[in-house]
Amino acid sequence: MTHPSIERGAVVLVGGRSTRMGRDKASLPFDGSTLLEHVVATLAEVVTEIVVVARRDQPLPPLSPPPPGVEIHVAFDDVEDRGPVGGLAAGLAALSKPLAYLSSCDVPFLRPRFVRAMFDSLGDADVALPDVEGRLHPLAGVYRREPVLAAARALLAANRLRPIFLLETLPHVKVVESSLRLADPDLASLENLNSPDELARALARRATSATEPRAGAATVTRTFARVTIELYGIARRRAGRELLSVEGRTVADALRALERSAPSLRGEVVTDGALAPHWRLALDGATFLEDGATPLVDGARYVLLSSLAGG
Repeated sequence: MTHPSIERGAVVLVGGRSTRMGRDKASLPFDGSTLLEHVVATLAEVVTEIVVVARRDQPLPPLSPPPPGVEIHVAFDDVEDRGPVGGLAAGLAALSKPLAYLSSCDVPFLRPRFVRAMFDSLGDADVALPDVEGRLHPLAGVYRREPVLAAARALLAANRLRPIFLLETLPHVKVVESSLRLADPDLASLENLNSPDELARALARRATSATEPRAGAATVTRTFARVTIELYGIARRRAGRELLSVEGRTVADALRALERSAPSLRGEVVTDGALAPHWRLALDGATFLEDGATPLVDGARYVLLSSLAGG
């Protein structure tokens, strides 16, 4: 079971004006919550501190309590409209961890494996950026706090506001596409939303059927299902709820959605789509499910309980 690293943090930028979207992206609905909460919950699977950087006059949607061991802070741009460099500087200044993954709040398909791969790529460098088809992605990069904060402040003082300018003075790594695809085959983690049409497509992609290839077999079509998970014992007490409605294609999808809906379960009960030892999931309370790839049954009730006495 993978736990968040105590040295790793994240900075999430939400202060953009969202002119093409026409409304604040952080509050957009996605996966039963808001886009910001969805992204924060995903990053909380990898890091132990998250700083959300906003404009001072910007209303933010409420965030669920983070899982144990994870801290969430809100910081503000020192000067508005200085772009990602300004947001990165404000976020790093508020962060205590030595390393930070930088993200926007409009990446609905961000995957924990991708974030971990980016951290692992940093090595001794100060910056690691995805390099896909000759394009660098600063808003999916990893940054070493102290040297990058100093360099970002120098760029702001010189009114040089492109994140790529950081590479002029800092040791850096360009993470090639083939390496990234090992963690995220379709590079969905790099997809962001800029318009209402893109949001509509993302919601449709999340809620409708999809086709997945299976090695050595015919193509299998799996459809998103909405199911209810009934919590018992410790899980119910930690979540503060008895029933949660989640959706996905497989059991692993449902468990990931459960983590996002009830972050207090992460680690002790479920982590990254897998149950912790002694925890079991049963279809209608009768058929125990061991394989995370098992398709969900639309409308069914699943029971989550501990195999230990007194679960």
